[in-house]
Amino acid sequence: MSQSLTPITKEIYSTITSKGQVTIPVEVRKHLGVATNDKIAFIIRPVGTVEVKTPKYPTLASLQGSAGKLKKPLTWQELEDITHEEMAENAANEGR
Repeated sequence: MSQSLTPITKEIYSTITSKGQVTIPVEVRKHLGVATNDKIAFIIRPVGTVEVKTPKYPTLASLQGSAGKLKKPLTWQELEDITHEEMAENAANEGR
């Protein structure tokens, strides 16, 4: 007896208030892994659907430490050099 690999789809309803607010049902909050004051993102698709997801980095502060640490701070000139190299590389890749 094999199990189906098709995910189960559910429709869960909520009501929009006069202020345009919606209570996100508990089951949806648990599924998204969100709690009070967390951020969620609404992605509007061209086919008429809207997707709700939790952003990986909802705030600038949440990016702290995500790129690792440098042994010493870079100088302004080093930052400019890196930026120019990246821009040149991007321009070269666009021309391909």
